[in-house]
Amino acid sequence: MSNNRHSPNTALHRTPAAAPPSPVSFRTLGRLAMMVIGLLCTLTAVCMGFEPHMPQCKSERLRPGVDRLVSPVLKALKVAASKNDWWDKTYEKQFYRLIEAKSTDAREARVALMAYYVGEHYGEELVCAVEADGKGMIPLLDKYKQCRPVSSAEPIPSRFLVEPTLYGYALDGLRKGEKCEE
Repeated sequence: MSNNRHSPNTALHRTPAAAPPSPVSFRTLGRLAMMVIGLLCTLTAVCMGFEPHMPQCKSERLRPGVDRLVSPVLKALKVAASKNDWWDKTYEKQFYRLIEAKSTDAREARVALMAYYVGEHYGEELVCAVEADGKGMIPLLDKYKQCRPVSSAEPIPSRFLVEPTLYGYALDGLRKGEKCEE
């Protein structure tokens, strides 16, 4: 036997080099987990026939410029849902066209779209896009979370009319000064 004070299998007892810091913070991961849980709960409620609590604004329609941006997304969503294909290319194209648009109407259209279930991944993208638009979106978020204005894409299947969950996530993130990580 050796007089070595170390275990004969020292390679197993060495402390590994420090791992590089994770590019995703725990706060971001926790926030993402809460968003996914919220979206899963919403999806479960919608699939079980839960009627949404978010009332439709009876007297208010989306402004024409906003409706021109929201309607193609909602129409493509209805087609994608009828095919049970959340990755439908037309839907994806319409959705990202709105996400990437830079106009004032586009900023409002993104907020208006939050009244609909657009899919988990797309919902997260939508929240991040609205947060990236900045704190100036808070008044619109407060307005739209009260009731859903009528779109020219109506009628929308009830399974896509949801509680204003995404509004809460975006408002919370904006008020705390948080932003999604790329």
